[in-house]
Amino acid sequence: MEKLTEQRPRRNTKPRPPSTPAGGPRRGLVNHEPAPGADVSRSIYSGTDRLGSYRRVGNLFEAADRLGRPLGCFSTEREAIAAVDPEAS
Repeated sequence: MEKLTEQRPRRNTKPRPPSTPAGGPRRGLVNHEPAPGADVSRSIYSGTDRLGSYRRVGNLFEAADRLGRPLGCFSTEREAIAAVDPEAS
């Protein structure tokens, strides 16, 4: 007598995409940049204490203290950081 073996159906029959080598093409945004038009605020810390934050508004940078009170708008990122933390510059 012959022994009959039953084959199980494969779970995933979709073809797999070819694996990309290390350093291959990346998906998503380049250099971890936020999506265009995204409102991204960056916080400034001294050790574990949050001093404030800044964000880009058009061509300017708006700085705020730790309570969210605006400190002003600045033309460069360094100026906004210096407004939040004068020792940073």
